Amino acid sequence: MPTTPLVSVLLPVYNGHPYLRDAVQSILDQTFENFEFIIINDGSTDGSEAVLERFADRDDRIRLIHQKNRGLVPSLNRGLSMAKGRYIARMDADDISLPERLGQQVRFLKANPKIGVVGTQHVWIGADGEVTHRPSLPTDPSFIAWRLLFVTCIVHPSILARRSLIRRMGGYAAWAEYGEDYELWTRAVLKSQIANLPQILLKYRRWDGEQATKSKREVIDQTVCRSAATLHRALLGSSADDDIAHFLARMPRYGVEEAVQRTGLTDFQRVFEYIQLLYGAYKRRLLVDQSNIQARQAALVKLDTMAEKVAEERGWLMGIKLKLRGRLMSPIHEVIPWILAAIRRRTR
Repeated sequence: MPTTPLVSVLLPVYNGHPYLRDAVQSILDQTFENFEFIIINDGSTDGSEAVLERFADRDDRIRLIHQKNRGLVPSLNRGLSMAKGRYIARMDADDISLPERLGQQVRFLKANPKIGVVGTQHVWIGADGEVTHRPSLPTDPSFIAWRLLFVTCIVHPSILARRSLIRRMGGYAAWAEYGEDYELWTRAVLKSQIANLPQILLKYRRWDGEQATKSKREVIDQTVCRSAATLHRALLGSSADDDIAHFLARMPRYGVEEAVQRTGLTDFQRVFEYIQLLYGAYKRRLLVDQSNIQARQAALVKLDTMAEKVAEERGWLMGIKLKLRGRLMSPIHEVIPWILAAIRRRTR
């Protein structure tokens, strides 16, 4: 291994024995070889330590650390402090990286200096390794920036990031016990563009032992809401509204009705106006490509949803007025056909 590796791969392990061998081997089998592999054994009690020791004895790219159990975020930050590479890659103890993953990500970041973090597409696999789902993540930095105002769209164990960016932000937030990745992206998007490659380069394992407990899901929910609200404040200043930020963060995961139950927020016209305000701030601060329409279309879906809720309470005319206000974010040649279509639907 060269004295200074180009990539530092971080793998925190806590009782990862069932799938640990496959996860570690998938990194060692990468076609790109100029990396160090920092593995933090966070007090495992299930035999993971012995598995990792055997790997470390065979491959000098591995830097293996054993510590008392401290948790995921302290382990990640310890790994960051040790990293020598220009780029930081993440890996989890139950996932599988495909052989071309690091090579493709390194080439992408070298070719795109404005991108600070790049993830990949992935498939879900079960306990037996069979593919169970093929999600599709956005690749365009502008659309990713819009999505990050509400929810994550980056798979943490798939990312490669510039070490300079992660360290400049101070690493992972100590308070974010779970959901630490989304919290990090909501800070990173203010400093750098974020992208996903279109290629599937990770097998992301979802199995019974991995499923979040109810208490863990609640902590993740709180982290996401707090992080989204902080990002909104960075864009809107004193016009930001934490209650609405929490509502909008819950909407993609739970739907409108459950978001209402969880937040108690029922002033849908206020939410509608807030989305318009947020979209304007997004265009000024985060939109990379002014011709990109994905974020505008996604914003219109949210605005239409709120307009329909207002219409249920205050009548069709008020709903149409709000929908028209939403359409005015679009060029006029897109607005006129929508108005005509709405009139035709109503007069049938």
